[in-house]
Amino acid sequence: NLFEGLVSPDPETTLPTAAIAERWEISGDGRVYTFHLRRTTWSNGEALTAADFVHAWRRVVDPVMGSSYSHLMVPIKNAREIVQKKADKETLGVRAVDDQTLEVTLNHRTPYFLQVLCLNIFFPVHRATLEKHGASWTEPGRMVGNGPFVLTERAVKVRKVFEKNGRYWGADRVKLQ
Repeated sequence: NLFEGLVSPDPETTLPTAAIAERWEISGDGRVYTFHLRRTTWSNGEALTAADFVHAWRRVVDPVMGSSYSHLMVPIKNAREIVQKKADKETLGVRAVDDQTLEVTLNHRTPYFLQVLCLNIFFPVHRATLEKHGASWTEPGRMVGNGPFVLTERAVKVRKVFEKNGRYWGADRVKLQ
């Protein structure tokens, strides 16, 4: 509810459907995915760009981060090598062609790749917020997301309070208050 990725599971079919990516193309050999992003913003009003996905995905495979879910990125070119400290995170097969175009190169055809993109490790993160707040970037009032809601209050193991994100690209479709 606080973040959204390139695709989301359709509520009826569970198949990947357009989210931040309005559309995409897959190369004939099934190894290169080109995602065309909708023009949207973070909850703070800053533009969300393809570079935000590049940064987030490199962060997941960075051995310094130690993500226990980095193995889900293995279909992406050089992901395994990066996690194993055999390559630099900058060599991950993902690049921002321009602000609205993300290109992902896979090691080989991966028929389930669009489905795996529905998982939250493939969501973008707001780089400036991470750099400014470090480990406390997820606190209410600090977290900058791109989903339909923003976190306004949190009491650990007690409650979380969310408000609609008026800057969300599909805000008019969000029915919950």
